Amino acid sequence: MIEDDELGAGTFGALRHEVGVVTLPGGSAYAIAVFTLAARGDFRQPRVDAAIGEAARRAVDLLR
Repeated sequence: MIEDDELGAGTFGALRHEVGVVTLPGGSAYAIAVFTLAARGDFRQPRVDAAIGEAARRAVDLLR
């Protein structure tokens, strides 16, 4: 479970970063950060956002 108040995001040009705290059902909490460098600095980059989400999902899966 990721709480809205535990999320952070940063975008600067082609750099796009997401950070969140994941709390597993047993109560263990982990910080997960994904840092990317895109080929372009476009503000909207759904493919980059999807890749960040997939990386975070894989990290959480490994923690379970």
